[in-house]
Amino acid sequence: MQAVIEDGARYVVVPGQVPIGCLPIALTIWDGIHLTEAAYARIAAGWLHGPYAHPRILAAERP
Repeated sequence: MQAVIEDGARYVVVPGQVPIGCLPIALTIWDGIHLTEAAYARIAAGWLHGPYAHPRILAAERP
């Protein structure tokens, strides 16, 4: 390690190791829940055809 520093390295990154001075919590960004496309499709179907909307927004049967 000393040889790397003496050669002029400013940063040394070791895979799998958190850099000194970095908190793991600062490396994690969480901005909420991200559902899958299938989950969003089920939620939309519930809103449009029930049971999450009463009366239903869209009828299940078309005339």
